[in-house]
Amino acid sequence: MAMKHGDIMPGRCVRALLLVSISACALPVARPGFDSVRDLAMTRTGHRVHWYQGTPEDEQAFAAVRDLLSRPLTRDAAVQVALLNNRSLLAVYEELGVAQADLVKAGLLANPVFGVELRSRNLALNPPALVPAPPEVEASVGMDLLSILLIPLRTRLAEQQFEQARLRVGNAVIQLAAEVQTAFWEHESAVQLAQARRLFAEAADAGAELARRQREAGNIQELEQAVEESLMLEARLGLAQADAMVLEAREHLNRLMGVWGPQTAWTSQGSLPDLPHAEPAVEKLESLAVTERLDLAAERRQIELLTRALDLNRPWLLPLLDADAHAELEADGLAFGPGVDVQIPIFDFGQAERAALRAQKRAAEQRFAGLAVDIRSEVRSARNRLLTTRAMAEYYRDRLLPVRARVVEQTLLLYNRMFLGVFALLRARQDELAARQGHIETLLAYWQARVELERAVGGRLPTPTVTESSPPTSTGHTGHRP
Repeated sequence: MAMKHGDIMPGRCVRALLLVSISACALPVARPGFDSVRDLAMTRTGHRVHWYQGTPEDEQAFAAVRDLLSRPLTRDAAVQVALLNNRSLLAVYEELGVAQADLVKAGLLANPVFGVELRSRNLALNPPALVPAPPEVEASVGMDLLSILLIPLRTRLAEQQFEQARLRVGNAVIQLAAEVQTAFWEHESAVQLAQARRLFAEAADAGAELARRQREAGNIQELEQAVEESLMLEARLGLAQADAMVLEAREHLNRLMGVWGPQTAWTSQGSLPDLPHAEPAVEKLESLAVTERLDLAAERRQIELLTRALDLNRPWLLPLLDADAHAELEADGLAFGPGVDVQIPIFDFGQAERAALRAQKRAAEQRFAGLAVDIRSEVRSARNRLLTTRAMAEYYRDRLLPVRARVVEQTLLLYNRMFLGVFALLRARQDELAARQGHIETLLAYWQARVELERAVGGRLPTPTVTESSPPTSTGHTGHRP
Protein backbone atom coordinates (compact mmCIF):
# COMPACT_ATOMS: atom_id res chain seq x y z
CA MET A 1 0.00 0.00 0.00
CA ALA A 2 1.07 3.61 -0.47
CA MET A 3 2.01 5.43 2.74
CA LYS A 4 1.70 9.16 3.26
CA HIS A 5 3.14 11.13 6.13
CA GLY A 6 0.65 13.18 8.02
CA ASP A 7 -1.97 10.45 8.61
CA ILE A 8 -3.18 8.98 11.89
CA MET A 9 -6.03 6.67 12.78
CA PRO A 10 -8.24 7.13 15.83
CA GLY A 11 -7.14 5.19 18.90
CA ARG A 12 -10.21 2.95 18.82
CA CYS A 13 -9.34 1.68 15.32
CA VAL A 14 -5.74 1.10 16.32
CA ARG A 15 -6.80 -0.99 19.30
CA ALA A 16 -9.14 -3.02 17.08
CA LEU A 17 -6.36 -3.77 14.62
CA LEU A 18 -4.04 -4.84 17.42
CA LEU A 19 -6.68 -7.24 18.71
CA VAL A 20 -7.10 -8.73 15.23
CA SER A 21 -3.35 -9.18 14.90
CA ILE A 22 -3.01 -10.83 18.30
CA SER A 23 -5.89 -13.22 17.64
CA ALA A 24 -4.44 -14.10 14.23
CA CYS A 25 -1.19 -15.13 15.88
CA ALA A 26 -3.14 -17.66 17.91
CA LEU A 27 -4.70 -19.33 14.87
CA PRO A 28 -3.85 -23.07 14.85
CA VAL A 29 -1.67 -24.15 11.94
CA ALA A 30 -0.52 -27.55 13.24
CA ARG A 31 -1.45 -30.66 11.24
CA PRO A 32 -3.41 -28.68 8.63
CA GLY A 33 -5.57 -30.89 6.48
CA PHE A 34 -3.64 -33.97 7.53
CA ASP A 35 -6.74 -35.76 8.77
CA SER A 36 -8.14 -35.76 5.24
CA VAL A 37 -4.80 -37.05 3.90
CA ARG A 38 -4.83 -39.80 6.51
CA ASP A 39 -8.36 -40.85 5.52
CA LEU A 40 -7.43 -40.73 1.85
CA ALA A 41 -4.35 -42.90 2.44
CA MET A 42 -6.42 -45.46 4.33
CA THR A 43 -9.02 -45.57 1.57
CA ARG A 44 -6.56 -45.78 -1.32
CA THR A 45 -3.79 -47.94 0.18
CA GLY A 46 -5.27 -49.58 3.28
CA HIS A 47 -2.43 -48.20 5.42
CA ARG A 48 -2.10 -45.39 7.90
CA VAL A 49 0.21 -42.40 7.77
CA HIS A 50 1.61 -40.23 10.53
CA TRP A 51 3.07 -36.74 10.70
CA TYR A 52 5.77 -36.46 13.36
CA GLN A 53 5.30 -33.21 15.28
CA GLY A 54 6.48 -34.02 18.78
CA THR A 55 3.18 -35.54 19.93
CA PRO A 56 2.66 -38.67 22.07
CA GLU A 57 1.53 -40.49 18.91
CA ASP A 58 5.08 -40.24 17.55
CA GLU A 59 6.35 -42.96 19.86
CA GLN A 60 3.44 -45.19 18.87
CA ALA A 61 4.46 -44.84 15.23
CA PHE A 62 8.10 -45.62 16.07
CA ALA A 63 6.98 -48.68 18.02
CA ALA A 64 4.85 -49.84 15.09
CA VAL A 65 7.87 -49.62 12.78
CA ARG A 66 10.02 -51.61 15.20
CA ASP A 67 7.34 -54.26 15.56
CA LEU A 68 6.87 -54.67 11.81
CA LEU A 69 10.61 -55.00 11.22
CA SER A 70 11.00 -57.56 14.02
CA ARG A 71 8.80 -60.05 12.17
CA PRO A 72 9.20 -61.56 8.69
CA LEU A 73 8.50 -58.72 6.32
CA THR A 74 5.47 -58.91 4.05
CA ARG A 75 4.36 -56.61 1.25
CA ASP A 76 1.82 -54.83 3.46
CA ALA A 77 4.35 -54.48 6.27
CA ALA A 78 6.94 -52.98 3.93
CA VAL A 79 4.43 -50.42 2.66
CA GLN A 80 3.37 -49.53 6.20
CA VAL A 81 6.97 -49.06 7.35
CA ALA A 82 7.68 -46.79 4.39
CA LEU A 83 4.58 -44.66 4.96
CA LEU A 84 5.60 -44.17 8.60
CA ASN A 85 9.34 -43.85 8.10
CA ASN A 86 10.23 -42.48 4.66
CA ARG A 87 11.86 -39.08 5.23
CA SER A 88 11.11 -37.77 1.75
CA LEU A 89 7.41 -38.41 2.31
CA LEU A 90 7.55 -36.76 5.72
CA ALA A 91 9.11 -33.70 4.07
CA VAL A 92 6.20 -33.55 1.60
CA TYR A 93 3.79 -33.26 4.55
CA GLU A 94 5.28 -29.84 5.31
CA GLU A 95 3.67 -28.53 2.12
CA LEU A 96 0.42 -28.65 4.06
CA GLY A 97 1.90 -26.42 6.73
CA VAL A 98 3.04 -23.89 4.13
CA ALA A 99 -0.35 -23.92 2.40
CA GLN A 100 -2.18 -23.52 5.71
CA ALA A 101 0.02 -20.58 6.65
CA ASP A 102 -0.76 -18.94 3.29
CA LEU A 103 -4.46 -19.53 3.91
CA VAL A 104 -4.26 -17.83 7.30
CA LYS A 105 -2.27 -14.95 5.85
CA ALA A 106 -4.82 -14.41 3.07
CA GLY A 107 -7.52 -13.65 5.64
CA LEU A 108 -5.50 -11.14 7.65
CA LEU A 109 -5.66 -7.37 7.37
CA ALA A 110 -2.53 -5.65 6.13
CA ASN A 111 -0.45 -4.14 8.91
CA PRO A 112 -0.90 -0.38 9.26
CA VAL A 113 2.18 1.76 8.91
CA PHE A 114 2.81 4.39 11.57
CA GLY A 115 5.11 7.37 11.18
CA VAL A 116 6.18 10.42 13.20
CA GLU A 117 7.84 13.53 11.77
CA LEU A 118 9.40 16.45 13.71
CA ARG A 119 9.95 19.81 12.06
CA SER A 120 11.55 22.96 13.57
CA ARG A 121 11.59 26.44 12.07
CA ASN A 122 14.86 27.85 10.73
CA LEU A 123 15.99 30.64 13.14
CA ALA A 124 18.07 32.27 10.41
CA LEU A 125 14.92 33.24 8.58
CA ASN A 126 13.51 34.97 11.69
CA PRO A 127 16.39 37.02 13.21
CA PRO A 128 14.16 39.05 15.52
CA ALA A 129 13.05 35.89 17.33
CA LEU A 130 15.25 35.25 20.32
CA VAL A 131 13.42 32.14 21.45
CA PRO A 132 13.20 29.25 18.92
CA ALA A 133 9.72 28.22 17.93
CA PRO A 134 8.52 24.86 19.30
CA PRO A 135 8.90 21.95 16.84
CA GLU A 136 5.94 20.87 14.79
CA VAL A 137 4.96 17.20 15.30
CA GLU A 138 3.17 15.21 12.62
CA ALA A 139 2.01 11.61 13.18
CA SER A 140 0.70 9.36 10.42
CA VAL A 141 -0.81 5.96 9.83
CA GLY A 142 -2.28 4.57 6.60
CA MET A 143 -4.05 1.48 5.37
CA ASP A 144 -5.01 0.10 1.95
CA LEU A 145 -8.80 -0.14 1.76
CA LEU A 146 -8.85 -2.13 -1.47
CA SER A 147 -6.81 -4.92 0.13
CA ILE A 148 -9.55 -5.27 2.73
CA LEU A 149 -12.18 -5.61 0.03
CA LEU A 150 -10.10 -8.32 -1.68
CA ILE A 151 -9.78 -10.51 1.42
CA PRO A 152 -12.62 -12.88 0.36
CA LEU A 153 -11.08 -13.41 -3.07
CA ARG A 154 -7.61 -13.92 -1.63
CA THR A 155 -9.00 -16.40 0.87
CA ARG A 156 -10.72 -18.44 -1.84
CA LEU A 157 -7.50 -18.46 -3.84
CA ALA A 158 -5.55 -19.68 -0.80
CA GLU A 159 -8.18 -22.37 -0.21
CA GLN A 160 -7.62 -23.62 -3.76
CA GLN A 161 -3.87 -23.69 -3.12
CA PHE A 162 -4.38 -25.59 0.12
CA GLU A 163 -6.60 -28.17 -1.60
CA GLN A 164 -4.01 -28.56 -4.33
CA ALA A 165 -1.31 -29.16 -1.71
CA ARG A 166 -3.52 -31.77 -0.04
CA LEU A 167 -3.93 -33.58 -3.36
CA ARG A 168 -0.19 -33.49 -4.02
CA VAL A 169 0.53 -34.97 -0.60
CA GLY A 170 -2.07 -37.69 -1.09
CA ASN A 171 -0.63 -38.52 -4.50
CA ALA A 172 2.86 -38.76 -2.98
CA VAL A 173 1.53 -41.33 -0.49
CA ILE A 174 0.02 -43.45 -3.27
CA GLN A 175 3.15 -43.22 -5.42
CA LEU A 176 5.40 -44.30 -2.55
CA ALA A 177 3.10 -47.22 -1.71
CA ALA A 178 3.29 -48.42 -5.32
CA GLU A 179 7.06 -48.01 -5.44
CA VAL A 180 7.52 -49.98 -2.22
CA GLN A 181 5.31 -52.82 -3.46
CA THR A 182 7.32 -53.09 -6.67
CA ALA A 183 10.60 -53.04 -4.74
CA PHE A 184 9.32 -55.71 -2.36
CA TRP A 185 8.31 -58.04 -5.20
CA GLU A 186 11.70 -57.47 -6.84
CA HIS A 187 13.43 -58.44 -3.61
CA GLU A 188 11.32 -61.56 -3.13
CA SER A 189 11.84 -62.67 -6.73
CA ALA A 190 15.58 -62.02 -6.45
CA VAL A 191 15.78 -64.23 -3.36
CA GLN A 192 13.71 -66.96 -5.01
CA LEU A 193 15.68 -66.73 -8.24
CA ALA A 194 18.95 -66.97 -6.30
CA GLN A 195 17.66 -70.14 -4.62
CA ALA A 196 16.75 -71.64 -7.99
CA ARG A 197 20.13 -70.73 -9.47
CA ARG A 198 21.85 -72.21 -6.46
CA LEU A 199 20.11 -75.54 -7.15
CA PHE A 200 21.07 -75.19 -10.80
CA ALA A 201 24.69 -74.52 -9.84
CA GLU A 202 24.72 -77.52 -7.52
CA ALA A 203 23.45 -79.71 -10.34
CA ALA A 204 26.09 -78.27 -12.67
CA ASP A 205 28.80 -78.88 -10.04
CA ALA A 206 27.67 -82.48 -9.74
CA GLY A 207 27.79 -82.90 -13.51
CA ALA A 208 31.28 -81.39 -13.74
CA GLU A 209 32.57 -83.52 -10.90
CA LEU A 210 31.12 -86.69 -12.46
CA ALA A 211 32.62 -85.75 -15.83
CA ARG A 212 36.04 -85.26 -14.21
CA ARG A 213 35.93 -88.70 -12.61
CA GLN A 214 34.76 -90.41 -15.76
CA ARG A 215 37.46 -88.64 -17.76
CA GLU A 216 40.08 -89.87 -15.31
CA ALA A 217 38.66 -93.38 -15.73
CA GLY A 218 38.79 -92.99 -19.51
CA ASN A 219 35.05 -93.38 -19.99
CA ILE A 220 34.39 -90.05 -21.77
CA GLN A 221 36.25 -87.77 -24.15
CA GLU A 222 37.88 -84.50 -23.14
CA LEU A 223 35.24 -82.57 -25.11
CA GLU A 224 32.44 -83.99 -22.96
CA GLN A 225 34.27 -83.00 -19.80
CA ALA A 226 34.88 -79.48 -21.15
CA VAL A 227 31.16 -79.10 -21.93
CA GLU A 228 30.17 -80.04 -18.39
CA GLU A 229 32.83 -77.78 -16.92
CA SER A 230 31.64 -74.80 -18.99
CA LEU A 231 28.07 -75.40 -17.80
CA MET A 232 29.30 -75.44 -14.24
CA LEU A 233 31.23 -72.16 -14.64
CA GLU A 234 28.26 -70.44 -16.27
CA ALA A 235 25.98 -71.66 -13.48
CA ARG A 236 28.33 -70.27 -10.83
CA LEU A 237 28.46 -66.93 -12.64
CA GLY A 238 24.68 -66.85 -12.78
CA LEU A 239 24.50 -67.59 -9.06
CA ALA A 240 26.93 -64.75 -8.26
CA GLN A 241 24.82 -62.36 -10.34
CA ALA A 242 21.66 -63.52 -8.57
CA ASP A 243 23.24 -62.97 -5.14
CA ALA A 244 24.27 -59.45 -6.21
CA MET A 245 20.70 -58.76 -7.34
CA VAL A 246 19.44 -59.80 -3.90
CA LEU A 247 21.73 -57.29 -2.19
CA GLU A 248 20.79 -54.51 -4.60
CA ALA A 249 17.06 -55.19 -4.25
CA ARG A 250 17.37 -55.28 -0.48
CA GLU A 251 19.13 -51.92 -0.32
CA HIS A 252 16.57 -50.37 -2.65
CA LEU A 253 13.82 -51.50 -0.30
CA ASN A 254 15.80 -50.24 2.70
CA ARG A 255 15.98 -46.76 1.15
CA LEU A 256 12.26 -46.67 0.44
CA MET A 257 11.42 -47.81 3.97
CA GLY A 258 13.86 -45.29 5.44
CA VAL A 259 15.62 -47.87 7.62
CA TRP A 260 19.27 -47.99 8.62
CA GLY A 261 21.56 -49.63 11.14
CA PRO A 262 20.04 -52.57 13.04
CA GLN A 263 16.70 -51.96 11.29
CA THR A 264 18.15 -53.37 8.07
CA ALA A 265 18.41 -56.85 9.61
CA TRP A 266 14.80 -57.70 8.67
CA THR A 267 13.90 -61.03 7.14
CA SER A 268 11.25 -62.06 4.64
CA GLN A 269 9.73 -65.20 3.21
CA GLY A 270 11.80 -64.88 0.07
CA SER A 271 9.21 -66.11 -2.43
CA LEU A 272 6.56 -64.65 -4.69
CA PRO A 273 2.90 -65.53 -4.15
CA ASP A 274 1.09 -67.62 -6.71
CA LEU A 275 -1.36 -66.07 -9.11
CA PRO A 276 -4.62 -64.96 -7.48
CA HIS A 277 -7.76 -66.87 -8.37
CA ALA A 278 -9.46 -63.70 -9.60
CA GLU A 279 -8.59 -60.52 -11.46
CA PRO A 280 -10.13 -57.06 -11.07
CA ALA A 281 -12.81 -55.99 -13.49
CA VAL A 282 -11.04 -54.18 -16.31
CA GLU A 283 -13.97 -52.83 -18.32
CA LYS A 284 -14.16 -49.30 -16.86
CA LEU A 285 -10.68 -48.77 -15.48
CA GLU A 286 -9.96 -45.79 -17.73
CA SER A 287 -12.96 -43.83 -16.49
CA LEU A 288 -12.17 -44.84 -12.92
CA ALA A 289 -8.61 -43.57 -13.27
CA VAL A 290 -9.70 -40.21 -14.68
CA THR A 291 -12.03 -39.86 -11.70
CA GLU A 292 -9.67 -41.11 -9.00
CA ARG A 293 -6.16 -39.98 -9.97
CA LEU A 294 -5.02 -37.31 -7.51
CA ASP A 295 -2.38 -35.84 -9.81
CA LEU A 296 -5.11 -35.16 -12.37
CA ALA A 297 -7.27 -33.62 -9.63
CA ALA A 298 -4.32 -31.40 -8.67
CA GLU A 299 -4.04 -30.20 -12.27
CA ARG A 300 -7.77 -29.45 -12.24
CA ARG A 301 -7.27 -27.41 -9.06
CA GLN A 302 -4.43 -25.54 -10.76
CA ILE A 303 -6.83 -24.39 -13.48
CA GLU A 304 -9.30 -23.22 -10.85
CA LEU A 305 -6.51 -21.50 -8.95
CA LEU A 306 -5.40 -19.55 -12.04
CA THR A 307 -9.01 -18.59 -12.69
CA ARG A 308 -9.18 -17.13 -9.18
CA ALA A 309 -5.89 -15.35 -9.75
CA LEU A 310 -7.34 -13.75 -12.87
CA ASP A 311 -10.27 -12.52 -10.79
CA LEU A 312 -7.81 -10.83 -8.47
CA ASN A 313 -5.90 -9.24 -11.34
CA ARG A 314 -8.76 -8.02 -13.51
CA PRO A 315 -9.00 -4.26 -14.21
CA TRP A 316 -10.88 -2.91 -11.23
CA LEU A 317 -13.41 -0.10 -11.52
CA LEU A 318 -12.16 1.09 -8.16
CA PRO A 319 -8.59 2.43 -8.20
CA LEU A 320 -6.01 1.56 -5.60
CA LEU A 321 -7.25 3.48 -2.60
CA ASP A 322 -5.49 4.40 0.65
CA ALA A 323 -7.58 6.10 3.33
CA ASP A 324 -6.03 7.99 6.20
CA ALA A 325 -6.56 10.56 8.92
CA HIS A 326 -3.91 12.91 10.22
CA ALA A 327 -3.20 15.09 13.21
CA GLU A 328 -0.58 17.80 13.27
CA LEU A 329 0.65 19.57 16.40
CA GLU A 330 1.58 23.14 15.56
CA ALA A 331 2.49 26.20 17.61
CA ASP A 332 -1.04 27.52 17.51
CA GLY A 333 -2.83 24.26 18.27
CA LEU A 334 -3.71 20.75 17.06
CA ALA A 335 -5.06 20.24 13.52
CA PHE A 336 -7.06 17.19 12.39
CA GLY A 337 -8.01 16.10 8.89
CA PRO A 338 -8.78 13.06 6.73
CA GLY A 339 -6.86 12.14 3.59
CA VAL A 340 -7.09 9.83 0.60
CA ASP A 341 -4.35 8.59 -1.73
CA VAL A 342 -5.51 7.35 -5.12
CA GLN A 343 -3.31 5.51 -7.56
CA ILE A 344 -4.63 6.23 -11.06
CA PRO A 345 -3.94 3.41 -13.58
CA ILE A 346 -2.74 5.55 -16.48
CA PHE A 347 0.22 3.53 -17.77
CA ASP A 348 -0.04 0.11 -16.12
CA PHE A 349 -3.50 -1.44 -16.10
CA GLY A 350 -2.12 -4.85 -15.08
CA GLN A 351 -2.40 -6.01 -18.68
CA ALA A 352 0.96 -7.79 -18.62
CA GLU A 353 0.14 -9.74 -15.45
CA ARG A 354 -3.26 -10.74 -16.83
CA ALA A 355 -1.75 -11.85 -20.14
CA ALA A 356 0.76 -14.00 -18.26
CA LEU A 357 -1.99 -15.53 -16.10
CA ARG A 358 -4.12 -16.29 -19.16
CA ALA A 359 -1.15 -18.01 -20.79
CA GLN A 360 -0.50 -20.01 -17.60
CA LYS A 361 -4.16 -21.01 -17.49
CA ARG A 362 -4.11 -22.18 -21.12
CA ALA A 363 -0.92 -24.14 -20.39
CA ALA A 364 -2.57 -25.72 -17.32
CA GLU A 365 -5.59 -26.71 -19.41
CA GLN A 366 -3.32 -28.36 -21.98
CA ARG A 367 -1.39 -30.19 -19.24
CA PHE A 368 -4.67 -31.37 -17.76
CA ALA A 369 -5.91 -32.70 -21.10
CA GLY A 370 -2.54 -34.29 -21.87
CA LEU A 371 -2.34 -35.95 -18.47
CA ALA A 372 -5.85 -37.36 -18.92
CA VAL A 373 -4.77 -38.90 -22.24
CA ASP A 374 -1.58 -40.28 -20.66
CA ILE A 375 -3.53 -41.76 -17.75
CA ARG A 376 -5.87 -43.62 -20.08
CA SER A 377 -2.87 -44.95 -21.99
CA GLU A 378 -1.11 -45.98 -18.78
CA VAL A 379 -4.19 -47.89 -17.67
CA ARG A 380 -4.51 -49.71 -20.99
CA SER A 381 -0.80 -50.54 -21.05
CA ALA A 382 -0.76 -51.81 -17.46
CA ARG A 383 -3.97 -53.79 -18.03
CA ASN A 384 -2.49 -55.43 -21.14
CA ARG A 385 0.71 -56.30 -19.28
CA LEU A 386 -1.30 -57.74 -16.42
CA LEU A 387 -3.32 -60.04 -18.68
CA THR A 388 -0.29 -60.99 -20.81
CA THR A 389 1.99 -61.78 -17.90
CA ARG A 390 -0.78 -63.74 -16.18
CA ALA A 391 -1.21 -65.85 -19.31
CA MET A 392 2.54 -66.47 -19.46
CA ALA A 393 2.73 -67.38 -15.77
CA GLU A 394 -0.23 -69.75 -16.19
CA TYR A 395 1.51 -71.31 -19.20
CA TYR A 396 4.61 -71.98 -17.12
CA ARG A 397 2.58 -73.24 -14.17
CA ASP A 398 0.07 -75.41 -16.01
CA ARG A 399 1.98 -76.54 -19.10
CA LEU A 400 5.73 -76.21 -19.10
CA LEU A 401 6.61 -77.03 -15.49
CA PRO A 402 4.47 -80.21 -15.40
CA VAL A 403 6.08 -81.38 -18.65
CA ARG A 404 9.58 -80.70 -17.32
CA ALA A 405 8.76 -82.56 -14.12
CA ARG A 406 7.45 -85.48 -16.16
CA VAL A 407 10.65 -85.48 -18.26
CA VAL A 408 12.73 -85.72 -15.09
CA GLU A 409 10.51 -88.52 -13.80
CA GLN A 410 10.74 -90.54 -17.00
CA THR A 411 14.46 -89.91 -17.35
CA LEU A 412 14.97 -91.20 -13.83
CA LEU A 413 13.04 -94.38 -14.67
CA LEU A 414 15.19 -94.96 -17.75
CA TYR A 415 18.32 -94.20 -15.77
CA ASN A 416 17.36 -96.76 -13.13
CA ARG A 417 16.86 -99.32 -15.91
CA MET A 418 20.28 -98.32 -17.28
CA PHE A 419 18.85 -97.12 -20.63
CA LEU A 420 20.15 -93.57 -20.08
CA GLY A 421 23.30 -92.25 -18.51
CA VAL A 422 23.63 -89.94 -15.55
CA PHE A 423 24.37 -86.95 -17.78
CA ALA A 424 20.93 -87.23 -19.36
CA LEU A 425 19.38 -87.23 -15.90
CA LEU A 426 21.38 -84.17 -14.87
CA ARG A 427 20.45 -82.37 -18.06
CA ALA A 428 16.76 -83.06 -17.51
CA ARG A 429 17.03 -81.70 -13.98
CA GLN A 430 18.83 -78.58 -15.20
CA ASP A 431 16.15 -77.98 -17.82
CA GLU A 432 13.49 -78.24 -15.13
CA LEU A 433 15.34 -75.70 -12.95
CA ALA A 434 15.72 -73.36 -15.92
CA ALA A 435 11.96 -73.52 -16.51
CA ARG A 436 11.40 -72.77 -12.85
CA GLN A 437 13.56 -69.67 -13.15
CA GLY A 438 11.47 -68.53 -16.11
CA HIS A 439 8.34 -69.03 -14.03
CA ILE A 440 9.76 -66.85 -11.27
CA GLU A 441 10.55 -64.09 -13.77
CA THR A 442 7.03 -64.15 -15.24
CA LEU A 443 5.51 -64.09 -11.74
CA LEU A 444 7.56 -61.00 -10.96
CA ALA A 445 6.39 -59.38 -14.20
CA TYR A 446 2.79 -60.16 -13.25
CA TRP A 447 3.00 -58.61 -9.78
CA GLN A 448 4.83 -55.59 -11.17
CA ALA A 449 2.07 -55.13 -13.74
CA ARG A 450 -0.57 -55.43 -11.02
CA VAL A 451 1.11 -52.74 -8.90
CA GLU A 452 1.45 -50.51 -11.96
CA LEU A 453 -2.25 -50.95 -12.76
CA GLU A 454 -3.16 -49.98 -9.19
CA ARG A 455 -0.96 -46.90 -9.45
CA ALA A 456 -2.38 -45.99 -12.85
CA VAL A 457 -5.94 -46.25 -11.52
CA GLY A 458 -5.07 -44.15 -8.49
CA GLY A 459 -5.49 -46.60 -5.63
CA ARG A 460 -7.11 -49.94 -5.05
CA LEU A 461 -8.46 -51.93 -7.97
CA PRO A 462 -12.17 -52.78 -8.32
CA THR A 463 -13.63 -55.97 -6.91
CA PRO A 464 -12.02 -59.01 -8.58
CA THR A 465 -13.93 -61.18 -11.00
CA VAL A 466 -13.44 -64.94 -11.24
CA THR A 467 -11.10 -65.94 -14.05
CA GLU A 468 -11.30 -69.01 -16.23
CA SER A 469 -7.82 -70.20 -15.30
CA SER A 470 -7.24 -73.57 -13.74
CA PRO A 471 -6.25 -73.87 -10.10
CA PRO A 472 -2.58 -73.33 -9.38
CA THR A 473 -0.17 -76.21 -9.49
CA SER A 474 2.74 -76.50 -7.09
CA THR A 475 5.96 -75.03 -8.50
CA GLY A 476 8.24 -76.31 -5.82
CA HIS A 477 8.31 -73.13 -3.71
CA THR A 478 6.22 -71.91 -0.86
CA GLY A 479 4.15 -68.80 -1.25
CA HIS A 480 1.24 -66.99 0.27
CA ARG A 481 -1.83 -65.72 -1.47
CA PRO A 482 -2.56 -62.00 -1.23
